Amino acid sequence: MLFDRKALAEPVPHIFRQCHPAAQYVDQFRIRIRFNNGDEGVVDLADALWGPMFEPLKDPAVFRRFEVSDVMHTVKWENDADLAPEFLHQKMVEQSDARERENVVRDG
Repeated sequence: MLFDRKALAEPVPHIFRQCHPAAQYVDQFRIRIRFNNGDEGVVDLADALWGPMFEPLKDPAVFRRFEVSDVMHTVKWENDADLAPEFLHQKMVEQSDARERENVVRDG
């Protein structure tokens, strides 16, 4: 997946951790995430779970056991698998945009 050059020049968003969870399990392979730049939404990671590190996460019972790393500022699983916060942010935005386009076409 290619990143927009302009987006790379901006500060990298990371998952914001404060008094309440910055990442919360929703269902299946979806997580609600709140970033330090104020962006918040749900990201579906079903199609991102490939390769030996992510294979165990295809079990929803394992997937749901993530935490927010204080060091990496992203979601991390017990097998040390993690996804870059900028990847999560871009995926969340893309999925949100796709849902909005579907709604416009449907309600059009």
